[in-house]
Amino acid sequence: MNKTIAAIAVSAAFLSTAVFGASFNLTNGTSSTINSLYVSSASTESWEEDLLGGQTIGSGETVQVTAPDYSKFDLMVTSTDGGEEIYYDFPGGVSSITLNGGGQANYQ
Repeated sequence: MNKTIAAIAVSAAFLSTAVFGASFNLTNGTSSTINSLYVSSASTESWEEDLLGGQTIGSGETVQVTAPDYSKFDLMVTSTDGGEEIYYDFPGGVSSITLNGGGQANYQ
């Protein structure tokens, strides 16, 4: 029975990683509070669900984000002041992203 439970746990972990396998730190370097965060493959025009789930990221705050594992991806954020910005062409495997506003970002 323990082998069955272990096999189920490994299968669940594999499926979870296949869907949401990329994790990185996101820093809000803008002067606005971010209230939604969307990610998409760089090769598509559609956006995934809001990754913040009702949480916000204040100016200067850093949060850990878990997102789909794309080889290249884009981010879109909206802010509590009604703004919307898109950040393009992040490579897969980044460990941290700082959004600076105006579509400009730094990453590692």
